[in-house]
Amino acid sequence: MNLSLAGQPSRRHESDRQADHSIPLPAATVVLAGGGSGGHISPGLAIAERLIERSARSRAVFACSERAIDADMLRAADAEFFPIPAAPASLHPRRLVRFLARYSRARRTAAEVLRTIDPNHVVALGGFVAAPVVGAAVRLGVPVTLVNLDAQPGRANRWMARQATRVLSAVETPSAPAFARRIERIVGMPLRRIALAPAEPGECRRQLGLDPQRPTLLVTGASQGATSLNRLLLAI
Repeated sequence: MNLSLAGQPSRRHESDRQADHSIPLPAATVVLAGGGSGGHISPGLAIAERLIERSARSRAVFACSERAIDADMLRAADAEFFPIPAAPASLHPRRLVRFLARYSRARRTAAEVLRTIDPNHVVALGGFVAAPVVGAAVRLGVPVTLVNLDAQPGRANRWMARQATRVLSAVETPSAPAFARRIERIVGMPLRRIALAPAEPGECRRQLGLDPQRPTLLVTGASQGATSLNRLLLAI
C-alpha cells in the first residue's frame, strides 16, 4: 500500500493541492509507531480514524510505549495496540546502558510483532518508541512513512528520516535544514474528529461566552509545561 497523508509527492503544503479524500483506499494493515506521551498517540489516532474512514476493512495497530498514558488513551479509543519495551535515549552513562539494552530488546519485540501482523506499512510518529520499530521494519522490508510532529526534530526523528521511505511533517523545520530537505510534504497536524470545532470559529467563541468578532488565543502546554503555564496565566 502506498500510504499517503496528502496525495502524491510534490513536497509542499497540503493546502497547495487538495487530495481527493473521497477515493476509497484498498484494505491494508498499518502499524502506527509512537508513544510515551499524548503528543504522539493523539495524532496517531487521527491518522487511524482517516484510514478506517477511507477503507473500512483496513486495520490500524499501534506500537506504543509501556507508559500508562499510552494504554489509557488507546483503550479509551478502542484501539488495538502492543507495548514496546523501549527507553528514551540519554548521554548519562547509567541511562545510556539502559537505553542500549532496552533498544535491542525493543527491536526484537517489534520484529516479532511485525512478522505476526505482516503490515503493509509502518507510520512512525516520532520518539523513542518509533525508532526500534522503524529499525525492525526496514530490516523486514516493510515501507516506512515518518510523520514528524515537531519544528525541532529530535535525534530519533533525524535518524528515522534517513531510514524512511517517505518523510512528511506537520510543520516546517527551519532550524534543521538537512532534515527539511528530506521532507516530501508539509501536511499539518493530524487532528482527531473529536478535536474539530462543530461550527465556524465565531459561533464557537460565542458559545464560550467570548466576543465572536475578536481573535482568541488558546495557551496550552504539554505534560511537563501545562501546570506552569496555567499558573502563569492565572497570575497575569
